[in-house]
Formats: sequence, C-alpha cells, structure tokens
Amino acid sequence: MDCAPLPDLDSLDREALLDLIRAQEQQHASLVAAHDAEIRRLESELDAQRQMVSEQADELDSRRARIEHLKLMVEKFRHMIFGRKSEKLVLKLEQMEFELEEDETTQAEAEAIAQRVSPRKEAKPRSERKPLGTDPALNLRSHSGGH
Repeated sequence: MDCAPLPDLDSLDREALLDLIRAQEQQHASLVAAHDAEIRRLESELDAQRQMVSEQADELDSRRARIEHLKLMVEKFRHMIFGRKSEKLVLKLEQMEFELEEDETTQAEAEAIAQRVSPRKEAKPRSERKPLGTDPALNLRSHSGGH
C-alpha cells in the first residue's frame, strides 16, 4: 500500500482528524492482517519443508542402513569365498591335486619298470579265417556216437 502524503493537520477540525486516524488504523489493521496471513502462509510452507526434510532424512537413514547391510553381505560372501575355511578347502584341493600328480607319476614309473622287467608279448595278428560251412571243398562229417 502506498502512503499518501498527510494533509496539514493544523488545518483539520476534530472530526477530520478522527476520520484520518480511523483511516490510518484501518490501513494499519489491513497491513497487520496481510502480514499475519503471510506469516501463516510462510509457517505452513516451513512446516511442509520440515516434513519433506524429515522424510528425506528417513530415506537417507534407510539407504544408509541398506548400504551397511549390503556391505556386510558382501564381506560375508567374500569371507565365504576367500575366508579361512575357503582357504582350507583351497589348500586341501591343492594338496589332493599334488598327491594325485605324485600318484600318477609313481604309477607311470612303476609301469615303466614293470615293462622293462617283463615286457608283455604282443599278440600275433591272426590270419583271417573263413567261417565254417562257406567253403564247398570241405567235407563236413558228423561225429555221432553210433559210427
């Protein structure tokens, strides 16, 4: 609201001064009411902003808790994969592979020694035989008990 310049107060009579004071009071009251309405609007907006900040803080806390949970799960899985028990299993596996390799080497050496000491006779290839009864030159005799 703009402030109009005041008239010369000395030239006003009592009623004009009272009217001027009432007008100023009304103007002041409407300014106060407007300010009060603006304060209520700003307080309402501030409450909404506080609520939104509170919800965001809760969401951040929830995300922080989820991140911590996921970190623990990752650490647990890493421990399962690379942990002491896993290391023991890997060591056992490596030991078994080493023993298997030693056993295979020992077996191959033993077979080589056995081959040198008593070499196996290789089977002679058999001549190809014709099945019985296909050669007409053969005279098949039957051997029976009454002969």
